Amino acid sequence: MIKYIFNPFFIYSSIFVFIILIYPLQWSDIQPKLSGNLTLFILSTVVISFFLSLIFRSNFKNISLESIKYKNHFVWVFSVVGVALEFLYAKGIPLIKVMRGEFHDYFAFGIPTFHAIFLPYLISIGLISFYNYLASRNRSDLFLYLFSILFCILIINRGAVIFILFSSLVIHFLLKNNLTPKKVILTIIGSVITLYLFGVVGNYRMVSSGYQGNDIILTVGQANSNFYQSNVPTEFFWSYLYLVTPFSNLQYQVNNIPSNVDIENAFKYHILIDFLQKRIFPDNQQQTMLLQEEFNVSTMYGDVVQVAGIPGAMVLFIWYILVVFVVTKLTPSKYKIIVIGILCCISVLQCFTNIMVIAGYGLPPVLIALLSRFKFANNRII
Repeated sequence: MIKYIFNPFFIYSSIFVFIILIYPLQWSDIQPKLSGNLTLFILSTVVISFFLSLIFRSNFKNISLESIKYKNHFVWVFSVVGVALEFLYAKGIPLIKVMRGEFHDYFAFGIPTFHAIFLPYLISIGLISFYNYLASRNRSDLFLYLFSILFCILIINRGAVIFILFSSLVIHFLLKNNLTPKKVILTIIGSVITLYLFGVVGNYRMVSSGYQGNDIILTVGQANSNFYQSNVPTEFFWSYLYLVTPFSNLQYQVNNIPSNVDIENAFKYHILIDFLQKRIFPDNQQQTMLLQEEFNVSTMYGDVVQVAGIPGAMVLFIWYILVVFVVTKLTPSKYKIIVIGILCCISVLQCFTNIMVIAGYGLPPVLIALLSRFKFANNRII
């Protein structure tokens, strides 16, 4: 049962189908109607992913459930020094700045290039430590896991916190291999609470960014009578918008595909990790077409559709398939559960943006697959 559900391709199929199903609620006037061509393309990827999930199950045969018996002294030192350097460079801690009412640019935080490597590294060691704590109950691993989450909270990176927590949930279920009705119920309750808190934090972020009023999201998100008549708490409107507006933006981009699309652009700008793109192809000046600037994501396919059309989206989907299979294959057995957990989370986030090219999320499984093979004086380096 576990290997059917917590499987990157099954997760992809489930989340995309779920959004297709809730989209017709039409709680916001931002939402355009999804075209038949776009719906057909999305459902095609869903069907292909479902069948690939059956093939992917073979990866569960050679998984080791043993703890990783290496010291983590090097990891601790590098992590603490790295965090200190990040805050020194930023001249403060973002969360404290926001609590004081100061303006904070969420996208400008961190030491250039170093942050692009350090954040995925910290996420990786956090998840490895979580796995190791479940397998061995080593307190040092638990503290290292909490340390990685704390850093993401202090820099107000909600995406990274959710990324770690969701990946942790998958790792837990895969390691215990026991999905009971009680755990399902608790997971659902936890998910509902998380979605509610997501809306609460979102309101605070909008206020700290200069917006006025606690319910500004209803105005910005153009809530209509369908939502008001539903009697759903405002905080959940946040979650609904975050799920459906990527599809709305994608439809807008499909409606406005330029005549000069080039399939080569799919390889140049939408496959390489972002910080490498900026250095290898500095001429990329692509501006994402959006229905509204506050909602700035358009699924994994939005940006590539703008420069390479639907064929470019097909190329990206094939690349996603290759990444999942190849990275899993390269990962040592002791680390495979961790990487599968991360790939499941990446598959969920693909409904928002092309998460594989964002270093903080796309690099962790690659770092684990490669660096887990190396040790330093009996210390793991990741």
